[in-house]
Amino acid sequence: MDARQARPAPAHSLDPKIIRLWRLNALLWGVAPLAAMAAFAGFLLSRLADWTPLQAALPLIVVLVVTLTLVVLVPPASYRSWRWNIDDDEVDTMSGLFTVTRRLVPMARIQHVDTTRDVFERSLQLATVVIYTAAGSSSIPGLPVRRAEEIRDQIATLANTYEDV
Repeated sequence: MDARQARPAPAHSLDPKIIRLWRLNALLWGVAPLAAMAAFAGFLLSRLADWTPLQAALPLIVVLVVTLTLVVLVPPASYRSWRWNIDDDEVDTMSGLFTVTRRLVPMARIQHVDTTRDVFERSLQLATVVIYTAAGSSSIPGLPVRRAEEIRDQIATLANTYEDV
């Protein structure tokens, strides 16, 4: 490919069920603790600063607006921006809403590749392919389990991570 030509965006997208997974994660790990803290802060403000109930509810209202954004709007937008592709020479991933990150992982640099499934991924029959190099790791989330296993095996074969013992 000519160096001046723009590389086309990766062609493959994630499984649409990843939207539910991202929403669940946003609720459980981010928003729920934050909402509890905002409610507690509002309670303290109503007691200590003589705020009216409406003023004391302000932190909780802000958290609810942020929650709606994180749970309703961000996951579908993230899904639309996530793309990946695998060819003989590299694994190409692209993701991000405000800052788009494009990763090209050369097959020659891949040391090993795994599939992982947390409890929420298992409930949705999804898996993540994790690609390891000496510089760190990269992943492709939100894949159907069988497809993730095929991709893992394809990358392992192309990267020649199998060693004869």
